Amino acid sequence: MNGSESPGYHRTLAQRLRQFQRRPALVRAAAPYLLLVAIVLIFFWPVSLLGYTFPIGGGDLWGQLLPVWSYVAQFVRRGILPLWSTQMMAGDPIIAEPQYGLLNPLNWWLFVVGTGSRWAILARGMLPLVLAGAGVYTYLRHSSLWRLRTSSALVGATAYMLSDPFITHLGHPQMNDAMAWLPWTLLAIDTLVDQAKLRLWPSVVFACVILTGHYQAALFTAAATGLYAVWRLAFAPLQQWPRLVGRIGLVVTCAVALSLPSVLPGLERYPYTERAILQLEPWRGYQWPLAMAIDLVAPGFHGRGIGGFWAPWARVEGGLCRCSGPLLEPIGAAGRGQTPQNVVPGAAGHIQRPLCTGL
Repeated sequence: MNGSESPGYHRTLAQRLRQFQRRPALVRAAAPYLLLVAIVLIFFWPVSLLGYTFPIGGGDLWGQLLPVWSYVAQFVRRGILPLWSTQMMAGDPIIAEPQYGLLNPLNWWLFVVGTGSRWAILARGMLPLVLAGAGVYTYLRHSSLWRLRTSSALVGATAYMLSDPFITHLGHPQMNDAMAWLPWTLLAIDTLVDQAKLRLWPSVVFACVILTGHYQAALFTAAATGLYAVWRLAFAPLQQWPRLVGRIGLVVTCAVALSLPSVLPGLERYPYTERAILQLEPWRGYQWPLAMAIDLVAPGFHGRGIGGFWAPWARVEGGLCRCSGPLLEPIGAAGRGQTPQNVVPGAAGHIQRPLCTGL
C-alpha cells in the first residue's frame, strides 16, 4: 500500500475537499458586495485615472467638513476625543453641530486614518454609495416580501446607489449617509415583524440615521420607514399588533437614547445659531412643488441637471423621493407580486421599469 492509498491520506483529502466546498459558499456570499464596490470604483474612473475630485466647487465636503474632520483626527490619533474646537471663532462645540458627524460611525475610520490623503476624503464621499448598494442588495435578497434572485437584487442595488440624489449630493456626505441607511431600516422593520425573538440591532441602524447629522434627510428616511412599518403591520394578524407596535416602539426608543449624546448638545446650541432667527418666507423657494410629483414615477420628467431643467421653479431640492423609481424598478423586473403584501409595490415596479430606463 503506497502513501496515496493509506487511510490517513484519504481522511486528509476528504477534509480538504470539505474545506474547498465551504470556501466557494463564502466567496459566493461576498462576491455581490465586492461587485458593488467595483461598480462604484468604475463609476468614479475619472477620479482614479485622471485625478479628478468631486464635487465641482468643493461643496460641504471640502470647505466645511474637512477642516473640522482634520482637527478631530489630530486629537483622535493622540487618544483624545475633542468635543470643542478652538480654531473656529472664539471656540465652537463640535459635538453640538450634528453635521460635523463626531459620533457618526461612518466617520470614525477617517478620524483614525487621518485626513492627510486626498484618497481618504474621496473614499468618505463614495462610502455612502457602497453602503446604500449593499443595503438594497441585502434587503431585496433577504426580505420576506421579495427574496429576489442575485441578479435582480444587484440591478436594484446599482440603480439605487447611483441614482440622482446620491450623485447630486456627493458634496454633502451627511445627506447621502441618511439616504444610504434607508434599505437597512426597511430590513430592520422586516426583522422586527417577522422574527419571533426580539432583535436589538435595528435600534443601532435607526440611531445611525439620526447620527448622520442631516435631520432633513434623516426625516425623509424616518418617514419612508414609518410608512413601510405601517404597510407591514397592515398585513399582520390583528392580535399581533400590540406586540409588534410595542416591539417597534421599544427599538425606536433605544435608538433615540443612543443618539442623545449628539442630539441634546445640538438642541442646546440651536437658540444661539443663525437658524433660530431665519424667517420662513425667504426660503419658500426650497419647497418641493406638488407639480413635480410626476417625477416620482418618471424620474427626470422635468429634465436632468441644471442645463436640462425646463420647469418654471427657481430652485428644486433633489431628495429621497427621487429614489422611489430605482427602488421599485428591480421588483417589477423580477416579476414579483404574487402576495397581497407585495402586489402594489410589484405593480408599481412594472410601471416604473420602462419609465426609469427611459423607454
